[in-house]
Amino acid sequence: MTTTIHFTLDSKAALCIIEAYEAAWSSLRGSIFVSGRREAETREILVRSIIDMAERGERDLTRLRDGALQSVWSGAPVMRQPLHGH
Repeated sequence: MTTTIHFTLDSKAALCIIEAYEAAWSSLRGSIFVSGRREAETREILVRSIIDMAERGERDLTRLRDGALQSVWSGAPVMRQPLHGH
């Protein structure tokens, strides 16, 4: 599945998104979430979750990474919920 996402962000935000994705993916290495057929689904969940949070203004690398991992672990679809305190 190809996903097209449109929103504007500066280079610092883009770098934060990339770093959060890489950190989340790295922490999943060796787990059942990155084996075989689940790899593509896991990548999609990570990307959608991180971008959803970034669209709502989150720029903290740890919160982006942890939120994405929580989405993978819970198996729940990424929901659009407002971030508190932002």
